[in-house]
Amino acid sequence: MASVIMMHKKSRKAVCVSESKELVLPASPQQVTTSSPSPNKRRRRRTPEEIEAGQARAEPRKLKREIKKTEKERRKAEEALEKQRRREAADALKLLLPDQCLKYMTVCIDLGLLEDPGSDALMEAFGSLECKYYIESQEVPCSITWRRNTPNSFSSTVII
Repeated sequence: MASVIMMHKKSRKAVCVSESKELVLPASPQQVTTSSPSPNKRRRRRTPEEIEAGQARAEPRKLKREIKKTEKERRKAEEALEKQRRREAADALKLLLPDQCLKYMTVCIDLGLLEDPGSDALMEAFGSLECKYYIESQEVPCSITWRRNTPNSFSSTVII
């Protein structure tokens, strides 16, 4: 395949002629045009009317952004409230577990039990437990009574 570069008579451009195609090349770098704007060209200043029109077009978008922002904040607050409610419900359910029961138990021991020979083992057992105990005379002699104190945060309306 042979190709020849020739100068075109009318346009004064270099032409590459091959067997099947003809390619036109610019003769000099000055004839090369670019699509980018001239570096000396400055942006036109906007008129006050154009600035005002642009601000008027931007106002609805600004309002939409503000509405979205407040909606997002409201959703986050609702999610935080729901998370707190779930945490409180989980804590309330946790209080119902057997291992948590002793923390809120108060035991009252009758004075008559302390006269028994095994009372020292009983007192050691109560001392090792997490529950509170006190000694006072009971209506029923040699008896032990207990009650469970629920914390103030415990609500009786927990749904299981």
